[in-house]
Amino acid sequence: AADERNMEARYDLAQALLRYGYSMTAPAQREESVSALRRAVTIAQQAHLGDPANTRFWRVIGIAYARLGARLNENGDKAGALEAFGVGRSVTQAILAADANDAPSYTILFELDRSAANVEAEMGDQRAVSTMENCAAWAGARAQRPNATVRDQSLVPRVNAVLGSVYETLARRHGSRADWQHARDAFAAALDRWQQLAAKPGAPDYASEIKAAKSQMAECERHAGEKLAGAQKQ
Repeated sequence: AADERNMEARYDLAQALLRYGYSMTAPAQREESVSALRRAVTIAQQAHLGDPANTRFWRVIGIAYARLGARLNENGDKAGALEAFGVGRSVTQAILAADANDAPSYTILFELDRSAANVEAEMGDQRAVSTMENCAAWAGARAQRPNATVRDQSLVPRVNAVLGSVYETLARRHGSRADWQHARDAFAAALDRWQQLAAKPGAPDYASEIKAAKSQMAECERHAGEKLAGAQKQ
């Protein structure tokens, strides 16, 4: 066990438990995996309480909740997953309220928002759209800063792509032509932003993202067209 007076040891133990717990993917390991991830959350919280000024200790709590939520969702506990994602988001938002320049926390917050929205969409819950619209608001504001990095700017099309996927999942559940159209529009927004970023001097290679957005747009247009044709025949 980590020395209770040694916060670095606690942090290291929490990280080790995160890796260990998340590496166990076999059905027979599910309970042990969740137990390890819950222990990682507890130890990360203890490390933070021992040194509240250390953002690194604080940040690992958000990561721990993200991984715990993902594993709970894989185990079929969607309510538990959403609760974990919600706590993780609250923790990460608190970090950013204290230090708006903590870049790694924005990546963690995006993953928590994305994960929560996907679970909500799988449940047929329209709140998934609001989750990603809120995500789009903070991501857009960060991307518009004068000193925004490439990573900051690339969050915007990533959010748009997730929003498209959320609408697509809802459309498959509810059979709504409007959702297919909304999905198409979100993927189109992602494509437009990827193309803008790709055109900048020294930009990373976004060819795969552009190709994916085009394919997703076409798929949604096809489904929306089929829904319209079906409605006209009635």
